[in-house]
Amino acid sequence: MDNSFPLNTQTDIFSTMGMKKAMQLREQAGSVDSQSKQQLKELATQFESVFSQYLMKSMRETVPKTGMLDSYATNMYEQMLDEEFAKESSKSQGIGLADMIFNELSRKDDILKGIIEQPTVDLSTPPKFYDLNVERANETARAKSVRGADREGSGL
Repeated sequence: MDNSFPLNTQTDIFSTMGMKKAMQLREQAGSVDSQSKQQLKELATQFESVFSQYLMKSMRETVPKTGMLDSYATNMYEQMLDEEFAKESSKSQGIGLADMIFNELSRKDDILKGIIEQPTVDLSTPPKFYDLNVERANETARAKSVRGADREGSGL
């Protein structure tokens, strides 16, 4: 099959288009002060869509392509399909990234506007560290005691 461009150049074009979309979202998000909550939610959803598309692209790159599936047309179709899947999944529940971004940015926006107070951190109390080996040992001991109690109650 004769392509007018090498495969690397064609995929680089799609990568460049994705980067331009991400940069546009960044510029739009820069003016959060003047935007409504609805616009912020839309930007978060668009970002989740771009992120999901890159996630799917990365997953596809792990699958070896040989024979008929290794062509420009297949790559272009898969990238367009991934873009549409990402858009549709973000419109519905998505992966939850849009909600987290929206909550964080709207909270920060509310703090800047003085609607809510900024939370304070108590630095007088040192952080508590857990020894994971001790925690695993405690979980194992609890599981054994529960199993032992079940055996005694069932008459085994």
